[in-house]
Amino acid sequence: MKLTPTQQERIRDYLRAAHTQMADLPDEEQRKALAELKAQLREELQHYGDAPPEDHELETILMNCRPSAASARSRVREVQARRDVAEPRRKVHRETEAALEEAEVSSGEDAEDELETRPEPPRDGRAWLGVCAVGAYLLQLDPWVVRVVTVILCAAFTAIAMALAGMGVASFTLWAYLAAYGALQWRLHEGGLRIPGKEPDPLELGPPAKAAAGILVVGFAFYLGARFVAWGMFLAAGVVAGQAVEPDPAWGWLAARGFALFLMFTGAAAAFALLSAMPVSAGWDGTLNKLAKALLALYGVVISFGLASLFVGLVLEAAGEVTGVTPAGAAPAPF
Repeated sequence: MKLTPTQQERIRDYLRAAHTQMADLPDEEQRKALAELKAQLREELQHYGDAPPEDHELETILMNCRPSAASARSRVREVQARRDVAEPRRKVHRETEAALEEAEVSSGEDAEDELETRPEPPRDGRAWLGVCAVGAYLLQLDPWVVRVVTVILCAAFTAIAMALAGMGVASFTLWAYLAAYGALQWRLHEGGLRIPGKEPDPLELGPPAKAAAGILVVGFAFYLGARFVAWGMFLAAGVVAGQAVEPDPAWGWLAARGFALFLMFTGAAAAFALLSAMPVSAGWDGTLNKLAKALLALYGVVISFGLASLFVGLVLEAAGEVTGVTPAGAAPAPF
């Protein structure tokens, strides 16, 4: 992999500082400790594949590698305690430079030779649930290329599906993503798919099911409430007009599209609520939860607007039946 010049210089400074702290150790122990640091550093950097780590991630790696020097000093102290031999403090010059050159993390072509590995999705590199990251690993592509292509394909499929089957299938791609995550986790748990450094997520079905069920219950309550209110409006209009009243479709669109709207809004909100309760990357859980609640609130607004439109349409039709004047040229609903 290729590190940035700043990161290369930071690693050199770290190794020099570590070697200075080990100046009181025997030469052999110094070399062992530096070799351990080098091995740990390579192992941690391999998790990032071809992309260099962020600066704060590199600092975390360097902090995690510190125990190697401490363990080397601990081994020497144990040997000294057993043998009761005081090792003289030695100052090293040429040995220090040679050890640093040997332990220095390679850059450019050397880094590609020493640290080259198959692109691996880091444990915390997921955007949502890591489905596209795993797909990128299997296809040996950059994860963001797979994510962009997936978003474009999902948007195109959703537009085509809504044109053919109606707005009720708007959230199908979200549920397909969740199904792909479930299949991936099942393969990881069963051992059918093995990815270095990728462990299956813990199976906790309670919180996701509770979050999705809460959204579905509230959304279904909105739907049933709207149907009940609409039924009361139709009944009242029929009593006033003395016969069954059917409003103009421009005003009564809620009666025709009520179930499709329920599927569109509640299905998408439940999918986002389910995602928010699953092991998504840091920061996304709160955002997805807010998005689910926002969709549910928007569904309530649409229902309210639809009921108001239906009320106006029924009043116009009932008035026409009573007076014998059929309303003509009714303005279409602004929806």
